[in-house]
Amino acid sequence: MRYTAGPRGDLAIRPTSKTAASLLVAALVGSCAGTQSGDPAPPARSCTGSPVVDGTRRACLDAPYTPAAGATTLADGTPFVRESSGRRFVFDLRGDTELESAQISAYLTRLRSASPTLAYLSYGLYCGEGTRICLHLRLDLCADSVERVASEVIAAIAQDPILPRPATELAIELGGLVEPRCTTAQAGCEPQPLDEGSRYDPFKKRGPRFHLGGQRGGSCGHDGECMIAGCGNRCLHWSCPGANEASTCEGYSFAKPVFCGCVRGECGWFSQ
Repeated sequence: MRYTAGPRGDLAIRPTSKTAASLLVAALVGSCAGTQSGDPAPPARSCTGSPVVDGTRRACLDAPYTPAAGATTLADGTPFVRESSGRRFVFDLRGDTELESAQISAYLTRLRSASPTLAYLSYGLYCGEGTRICLHLRLDLCADSVERVASEVIAAIAQDPILPRPATELAIELGGLVEPRCTTAQAGCEPQPLDEGSRYDPFKKRGPRFHLGGQRGGSCGHDGECMIAGCGNRCLHWSCPGANEASTCEGYSFAKPVFCGCVRGECGWFSQ
């Protein structure tokens, strides 16, 4: 899926007169802004109210969203390390009962039902830069504190009636973009096509904005702030919760080509 697509390169068009050149510039600027004449173009804002400062969420990779620099243990003494990506934190649960493959499915089912926070808990090669099997939970950037979520998961594990002290680790990973996929200063910062073979025409009128599955796209100022998300059928602002996450994969039927972009100040699908 196309979660972090970049610029496509320059559009090679040669105007034949000063008037044509002016019209070309106006058309290209209009395509980047993603709005029509007279439409409001509100500044980008996070769908969750998380801090987007000067167009970025890099602050969400630091305290209080993540453990303070230099910290190596939780308040209860649980040791952890921050892996090289800066987005994954691995907690050593220091249990004494080995998890057997036949137990994993039932174990995850019990933990997932313990709290909504644990609903997407998984088990696989996530620790040690992807070299060790462990429990894993993906957390939306800016959505919560890594330490708070880790403490909640560890508490739920300790209350499990069958395996309260598993000999494993817990990886909590921060998902989501820290900035838009492209900016208006970059050539080719255009809407994303639903199909790889479709190409956006900056001179062609955009159809009305629509949404799939009732998912609103979030406010936007230009096309680069909107991205195709989930199973490829959602068009969301880059800071929306789950913008880089998996989702259900319903099929939809509509006239193509279809693009994800900023239409009348909101991310959504449109056709040409």
